[in-house]
Formats: sequence, structure tokens, C-alpha cells
Amino acid sequence: MHAQHHPTVERREPLITFVVPCYNLPGEWICACIDSILALPLKREERQVLVIDDGSETPVSECLSGYGDEVQCVRQSNGGLSAARNTGMDRASGTYIQFVDGDDELLPSAYAQCIRMLKSDAPDMLLFRFQGQEAVSRPVMDGTAYMRRYNLRASACAYLFRRSLLGNLRFIQGILHEDEAFTPQLMLRAASVLDTGCAAYAYHRRSGSITTHKDPAHVHRRLADKEAVVMMLDKLTQHLPSQQSQALRRRVSQLTMDLMLDTIRLTSGAHSLQQLVQRLRNNGLYPLPPYNYTPAYSLFSQLSSSRIGLLFLRCLFTLF
Repeated sequence: MHAQHHPTVERREPLITFVVPCYNLPGEWICACIDSILALPLKREERQVLVIDDGSETPVSECLSGYGDEVQCVRQSNGGLSAARNTGMDRASGTYIQFVDGDDELLPSAYAQCIRMLKSDAPDMLLFRFQGQEAVSRPVMDGTAYMRRYNLRASACAYLFRRSLLGNLRFIQGILHEDEAFTPQLMLRAASVLDTGCAAYAYHRRSGSITTHKDPAHVHRRLADKEAVVMMLDKLTQHLPSQQSQALRRRVSQLTMDLMLDTIRLTSGAHSLQQLVQRLRNNGLYPLPPYNYTPAYSLFSQLSSSRIGLLFLRCLFTLF
């Protein structure tokens, strides 16, 4: 009796997994987001669309019935944006992953250019811009070289990345500014970064979002979480090879400047800034390193290194 030989069916993984976290969003926003993904020049087998319903009061699946099996919806208990993205990464099967917030959209024409470059160049990370941002493209380089030369745009929605880079890297749950912790660590793992300059993402600034919410308790948490990320990344620099450590130290310095500016802009009086400066000093992060990373950073580092300069900065940024 002869053994039966069944033909093997080659199963190719999708090119891109789109991870769409949602929490209590209007159905029309979610559908607009999904429609922008399905409008891309990708074959059905080239894409995986994962909608992560992070415990919405009305299940997101109710507005997705018309998409059939084009969209996979995963519902979980509310755990926040980081938890939703982590679930998406754990469920992803694509070669690349793209995060798209459920109230935003991809811009099909510009994103189509990104797909063409992704297919032709196969980088570990492909960066693009949000709609309205300056379109500047850069040569391909590894992530360490990129971070040593350029300011990093940390938003996790502003790039595609190869899923194999992840390893055990995940978003820290329960904090704001989780992108600031995730993106630099991911980029240090990338052997090739392609910065396209394409304006491929429509970010919709909503009232009550993390950046627009002015409630004092929220502002305090936002500043505390950013400071915690700064401290965490600074500790990480101590355990990296020299080139990677230098790259991450640049990012830490930029984030420290941003933290000081946010403290000036979002809190009243000098007390909060004085306390922050003392904590930064205790951890070796103040004064800021006097490097010429950018003209704005260079000027800020000089001004912020003295009491008179800090007073000037506080007057300048509280008036405007």
C-alpha cells in the first residue's frame, strides 16, 4: 500500500498587519479609519487588519459587520492604549506592523508610495510624516546612526516596522507617553531605517486627548510619566554599547528639554520647575549636555543652565 502524498500549500504571511486600537469611539470614525486601510493598493492576502476593542461600552464589532472577514476584531477588558497595542502585536502575523489609532486615517496616495518603497527596499523600519509636517527624506542608515544624527519622532503611528525586531519589547502599560519609551528601543534594533518624508497619516487632534486635556490631575500624571520615561531610558544607556548609548543619550537629552518646557507651560509658578531641576540634577541630567544637536536644543541648554536663564525661559513660555 503506497503512502498518499498531499500537495503542500504554501501559506504566505501578510505583508502588513494594521493594528487599530479602539475605545469608546464613534462608529463612523472607526469605519473611516478601516476604509482608509482597505483603500490601499494591497491584495487581500497582503494585509491583516486587527481591530482591538479595549473594553468599549458598546462593542466595536457592532459597527464592523459590513466588513466580513476583511477585519478581525478582538475584544478585551479595558487596559489602556498600551495593552491594546500589545494584544495587537501578539496577534499579528504580518511581516510588518503598522499602528493606526481608531480615530485617525491613513492617506492612501502617500501611503501607497510607502508600500512601494517597503516592497522594493525591505527596510527594518520605514518612517513617514503626519499630514502637514515638513516632508524631508533621508538616506537609509541603521537605527543607531539615525538617532545620533536626527531628532526622533516617537509616535508609534509614524512608521512601519518589521515584526521580527520586537523580541520581548512591548509597550509599558499604565503610563502616558508610552511611545517615548517604545520607539527609541525599537529603532536601536533596526539595521536599516528608511525615512521617506511622505505625509501618509492623518492625525485628528480631538478635544480631551492626552495632549489637550488640561485637568490638573491629568497634567501632573502626564509630567510624572514623562519624567519616569526619561529616567528609565537614561538607566538603559548605561547598559548599551558605546554607539547605541550615545544615540540614546541624545534622545534622553531631547526628552529632558521637552519635559522642562512642558513643566513651564503646563504648571503655574516656579516651584514645580525648581523641584524638577533638582531631581534632574540628582540624577545627573541637569544641566543639559552642551551639544549642538539642533540650534533650538543648543540655545535651550545654554539658557536653562543658570537661574537667570530659567527665569527668562519661564517668562517667555508662560507669556506665549
